[in-house]
Amino acid sequence: MKLNEKKDACRSFVASERFTKATYGVLIVFRDNVTDITHLVTSHEILLRRIESGDVRHNFTDEQLDKIKSLIFVDMLAKIMTLIENLFVLLDCFARDANRDIPRILVRYAFRRIDGFIKRFEASRVSLWRIAGFPGIKFLARNCGLNGEESSFLHALLIDSCESIRLAIQDIVTFYQANRILYTKFKHGLLFMPGVRSSGGIAQAPGLVLLSFDRLTRRPSRLCFEGRDISPEGLEWFNTYSIQPCWSGTLKRYGEILTEIGRLSRYVIGNHLLWAFNCGEDYLPAKISPNGKTTVEIYLTKQLTSEEEGKFNRIWKKVETNMYSPNMKLNVAFNISPKKIQRILKCFAENQCATIWRAST
Repeated sequence: MKLNEKKDACRSFVASERFTKATYGVLIVFRDNVTDITHLVTSHEILLRRIESGDVRHNFTDEQLDKIKSLIFVDMLAKIMTLIENLFVLLDCFARDANRDIPRILVRYAFRRIDGFIKRFEASRVSLWRIAGFPGIKFLARNCGLNGEESSFLHALLIDSCESIRLAIQDIVTFYQANRILYTKFKHGLLFMPGVRSSGGIAQAPGLVLLSFDRLTRRPSRLCFEGRDISPEGLEWFNTYSIQPCWSGTLKRYGEILTEIGRLSRYVIGNHLLWAFNCGEDYLPAKISPNGKTTVEIYLTKQLTSEEEGKFNRIWKKVETNMYSPNMKLNVAFNISPKKIQRILKCFAENQCATIWRAST
């Protein structure tokens, strides 16, 4: 397709069974929520630092303050883990080429889907090209005039970009598995003790930790060590303990993983949106600014030489002239009568969530 043909066909392609309007809406919301939740976690870190510096006025005791600090840490972790779980489900849909099923799967997913994706990923049984949302080289050659050498060079770059995606996913999987038990205890049972101060004069140990406890029938996937007769008094029934450090190193790691999640999610979602905008044909990974300007954005494991950069830029100029990249947004406007608006306002007056249900047609 030529650019003018794509502009005419874009909306119908997005609405078709190959993509669907619902998938478009979910991807836009997902992408924006990753950014917004990252900002929220960052605000938690700001609060922690202000507490440490004394900028926040309070009347808590030192013991109460320790509990609050460690609960802020675990709340940050919970938000990061929530992002990861949803990201894995989305990547699983991409890997299965199931764009139209994304809304149905994301709205209600079982944990076995997350475990299944991790298992297939670690066994190299997922398509990284599909996850990345990269175009078919044949479309780039046909629609943009790439010659054989340019097509081969670009294919090699996109394969390398797939490797960068694999490394990012592996890092996120490692983080998720290492913190999974603690995250589960935060959601189920409140079986954790915040504000625990380490004792015994252990060098290089964090002064503040959070302890969670569980009883598992199977050996955890990520284990520090096994031991006997180690249970604290009163907690002998439990057989699994997770200790979360609450110090600067933890904040540093949270920041790193959030950067990884944000970069990966924006990259793959952006590519899949470009796939839909270009009717499944020619495009390259790109970033669309609010003013509508499009710039190429490709993540690699290596630094390109000046010669390679020049070759890639020439390819990008060919592709850009035929690439459709509208700065589309999701507009939320309900068709609600004044009478029903009054019902919503009544819920608000009673400090209740106003839930609306549309009967199937």
